[in-house]
Amino acid sequence: MKTIDNLLEKYWAGETSLDEEIQLREYFSGSNVAEQHRPFIPAFQYPQEIANAVLPDSFEAALLAEIEDRQNDAIIKPMVSRRKWGTVAAAILFLVSASIFILKKTTPENDLADIPHLIINGKVYYPATEKEAYELTRQALLLVSSKMTKEPKASIKSLKKIESVSPENWRK
Repeated sequence: MKTIDNLLEKYWAGETSLDEEIQLREYFSGSNVAEQHRPFIPAFQYPQEIANAVLPDSFEAALLAEIEDRQNDAIIKPMVSRRKWGTVAAAILFLVSASIFILKKTTPENDLADIPHLIINGKVYYPATEKEAYELTRQALLLVSSKMTKEPKASIKSLKKIESVSPENWRK
């Protein structure tokens, strides 16, 4: 029994020689297999059964008939159908993405029309309260009036430029 246990350990580790494997097969095909080794009988008898298996004479004819039947079935049609639907889905996806890209309203990053703000001397101010907005506007108007009194001709030219830039023309 010790010998068989040692051979089994070597067999499961993949270290047995062909002679040792033959010895194991002979042991498990015999009638005096120990009780603890009985679960391993099918593992050693199955390869021998497969080696001795014989196909029936009608096997070749049945196999060829099955192959012919399957060739007549439409195996390729589902692939063509999937490819067609895949192409349609890709075209729809392309059209949707292209229309979103084209129709998307592009807004400039510096579009301040919707945010209450003041621009004084090139700096943008965002007043937190109405009082602060009033004060900033008053300072801006005082600055404009002081410039207009110092240089009247330049002020008139600037006002004409301002008149030509009206909110109605901004969106054109």
